[in-house]
Amino acid sequence: MFSLPVAGVLAANFWHPITVVELGLIAASALFILGYHGCSVAAYRRAETGRLGLIEYSGLVFVTLIGITGFNEVPDLLTSLGIILIILPMMPLDFR
Repeated sequence: MFSLPVAGVLAANFWHPITVVELGLIAASALFILGYHGCSVAAYRRAETGRLGLIEYSGLVFVTLIGITGFNEVPDLLTSLGIILIILPMMPLDFR
């Protein structure tokens, strides 16, 4: 609720016209996001929800790795602990 007025003030002060290339990037981003959500809905309809949770949250690991390798951002101890607490309970361990 607070971000809309702030964004409006920033847009009024720093706005510049959007180019055709930027519109293309916005459209491509929207299409990819729409495709991702469509695939997610189809996957959740066909498979066990518990198994798909691990796949959903595996993105957290990959985003962290991209941050470390691409942007030299090393997560702090609490962030690492949070990632472990999210991923570890969903690991497909079979103790039979």
